[in-house]
Amino acid sequence: FMDCQSLTTVDLSAFDTRNVEDMSNMFQGCRSLTTLDISGFRTPKLKHLTTAFTNCNSLKYLDMSNFDTCNLEDMTGAFAWCNNLGMTITIRSTKLSSSDLSNVLANVGCADSGKATFVNYTNDATKAIAQTIVNTKGSGHAYLGSLVTNAAPTSLSTGSKASVLNAMDAVSDAAGKITAVQETDTEQEAE
Repeated sequence: FMDCQSLTTVDLSAFDTRNVEDMSNMFQGCRSLTTLDISGFRTPKLKHLTTAFTNCNSLKYLDMSNFDTCNLEDMTGAFAWCNNLGMTITIRSTKLSSSDLSNVLANVGCADSGKATFVNYTNDATKAIAQTIVNTKGSGHAYLGSLVTNAAPTSLSTGSKASVLNAMDAVSDAAGKITAVQETDTEQEAE
């Protein structure tokens, strides 16, 4: 589907992705794509997600909570410049290292302050990778979420907490999946 600039929606319900290893560039440059349901994708063999959704400027939401990241080796630029995107992704375990994660979320959701990306982790081993992914957001809106703690997000100001909770509500059923959120905006760190 790469560079199908007039594509607005596509039915992928019959796609069998269980043996797919490389989804690099799959939807890159699909600037008019507004709807994409990949919640049924099962990806136990997926290794490469490089620039898979880069420049999908009209895409509003992706549910990647079922993506199996265990064998993922490269996510470079996977969601870069998806200016209107909000999504949830969970890093359960992975072969990723920091060098495989440049610009994963570069400016994701930057055109819509009501959109946010939540990168969940499930244990201490995946927390560092999830944090590295969040740190690639540039001027976008991305937050680290934990599925392993009930701790309150104490590092957020009252205003930030409200905006995070509003964004969580806007991202499908993410509010039911995320129990803690940490914000890493530079202005928050400066306070």
